[in-house]
This record gives sequence, C-alpha cells and structure tokens, in this order.
Amino acid sequence: MAGALINAGQNCTAATRAYVQRPLYEAFVERVASLMGGVRLGPVDDPATDMGSLISFR
Repeated sequence: MAGALINAGQNCTAATRAYVQRPLYEAFVERVASLMGGVRLGPVDDPATDMGSLISFR
C-alpha cells in the first residue's frame, strides 16, 4: 500500500492500478479495504499519523 500512499498519492510513480485474476478479485478487494481502513489520517507532526496533507502555508 505504500506505493499508493507515498506523498499522499501525489507522486508520478504512485501505484494507481492493480491487475488481479478474477478468482482472486473478491479476496483482494477485501484485503485492500482492510489495509486502507487502518491508515490513520491526521496532522503530519503527529507520530500516530500514517498520512497527512502535503499543503503548506507558503
């Protein structure tokens, strides 16, 4: 999941697609949803935050 989340997804090499065989699709979607559900959004200076914004005041 790091490939999709690095730099809040604003990366020219961010993972944007996954090709999954049909028999594995449902399990794959469930697993990705589970992993993404655990990502903690918040302020970048909070150690508990997994992903924060890239916006600055400048």
